[in-house]
Amino acid sequence: EHQGDVKYVLLVNCGGCVDIVELLQPAEDVTFFICDAHRPLDVCNIYSDRQVCILGDAALEENIPAFETIFHDSDEEDDDQDQSGEEDEEEVHNDSGAGDSDGDDDSAQRPPGRPKLTRLERHEQRILRQRARRQWESERDRIMFEYTQFSYYGRSTALLI
Repeated sequence: EHQGDVKYVLLVNCGGCVDIVELLQPAEDVTFFICDAHRPLDVCNIYSDRQVCILGDAALEENIPAFETIFHDSDEEDDDQDQSGEEDEEEVHNDSGAGDSDGDDDSAQRPPGRPKLTRLERHEQRILRQRARRQWESERDRIMFEYTQFSYYGRSTALLI
């Protein structure tokens, strides 16, 4: 009923162990302040810079994984997939029937300094990217397992407030 009026939410002894933004899916302008003694804190809450503010010093917590080790830049991967998809399309549709018979059109569309790869080379690169992604995911799973393996209590919420 009053969902549009709420801009700030204070959670005391709850909300720290779950990804609160994913769970509640609030509007962009809603900010959560979490004061929770339950540990470990969810890493999405720790590294959220817009909608979640952990009250207390989360940096004092032990074994919080570094941001780079648990979050992967998906934009790079999407760009790689888009580029390989575009190259596949160029190969399939290399004769557009536009009247260009000299074949220089493909090299004009390609960025300068980037050699045209054969289908086998593109396939090998795709396999290497997939292998690197699987290795990264495996390492991330191991790190997150070690971080979330035990539940415990941190500093009392009464002392923080």
